[in-house]
Amino acid sequence: MWDDMLRTVSVEQMKAHNLGEMVDPMVWNYSAQDANFRSRFTDDMWSNYAAVFNNVWAASSFKGAFGPTLYWVPNHLHLQNHILWLNEVNLLIPKTLKMRGYALTGWQRYDHFSVLCELLPVGIPCLALALSILMKGAFSHELHAEVSKQLGFSKPLDLAIIMVSGPESNPTSATHAIFPGSEVFRCIQNLAIYETCQEIRSLIATPKETVLEEEQSTKSDAEKRAELEAKVNRLRSKLQTLHDKFWECMSKMYFNRTIEEWIKLRLDPLTSLLDKSLQSSIAGAAEETSKEEQMVLEQPGIDDIS
Repeated sequence: MWDDMLRTVSVEQMKAHNLGEMVDPMVWNYSAQDANFRSRFTDDMWSNYAAVFNNVWAASSFKGAFGPTLYWVPNHLHLQNHILWLNEVNLLIPKTLKMRGYALTGWQRYDHFSVLCELLPVGIPCLALALSILMKGAFSHELHAEVSKQLGFSKPLDLAIIMVSGPESNPTSATHAIFPGSEVFRCIQNLAIYETCQEIRSLIATPKETVLEEEQSTKSDAEKRAELEAKVNRLRSKLQTLHDKFWECMSKMYFNRTIEEWIKLRLDPLTSLLDKSLQSSIAGAAEETSKEEQMVLEQPGIDDIS
C-alpha cells in the first residue's frame, strides 16, 4: 500500500484498523538531495511503521520525477536517489522492520492530459545502473563502466547532458547499443544535444539587432544574411533528418497519435525557433537599411549649404 496517507497517521489509528495484518507499506521518495529526501519523512515515521507492520517496501525513481517537460533523463539525480535510499535503509530503518525490496518507478506522464515525459527507452540505461547500485550496495566507476559496456555503449554513459559546440558532437557513442529501444535513445540524445549545443543556442538566443553583428568583419549585411540563412538551413536539414528518424524508430513501439503529439511538442518548437531567429534577423537588417536610406535622403544637398 502506497504510504502517502499513513505518514501522519498515529500508531493507535493504524492498529485500530488492523492495517498491519492486511498490507505492507510502500514508502516512496524520489528526491535527489539529502535535505529534501529527509524532509519528506516525519521523524517518527519509521518507528511508527515498525510498531504496526512487519514488512516494508521502498519506491525509488529511475525516470519521470524531476519535471513534466523533461524528455532526457537526468541520470545523476536518479542515481543519487538510489544512493540516498541505500543510506536510509542501512542506517535509519529499525531492525524489527523487514525490508522486502524496492520498486523502481518511472512516470510516463504527470497527468492524463500531459505529453509523455522521458520515454521508457531513454530510461533503460538509468534503470540498469540503478538496479546495479541496489544490488552492489554502492555506486562505483567500475560499476558505471561495466553496465555501460553491457548496454553496448563504447564509453561510460553520460550521467548528464554535456554542453557541446555543434550538433555533430556526440558525447556518448551509442552506435552499437543493444538494449531494447536503443534507436529511440539515440534519437532523443541527439535532440538533447541539438537543444544545448552552442551553435544553435547562439542563434535562438541572440537579439535580432545584434545577430548580423556577432562577428567583427568587413562582410556586407547581405553576405552575413546569406551565411546566417545557410547555417539555419543546414541545421533545419539536420532536424528534418532527426524528425524522419523519430518516425521510423518510434513507430515500432508507439501509436501514430502518440508520435505526432511527442514530435509536435518536443522537436517542432526547436525548428520554429530557428525559423523565427532567421526572420527576426532579416527583419532587423531591413529596418536598419531603411533607417540608413532615410538618413541619406535627409542629408542636406550642396545647394542647401550656405
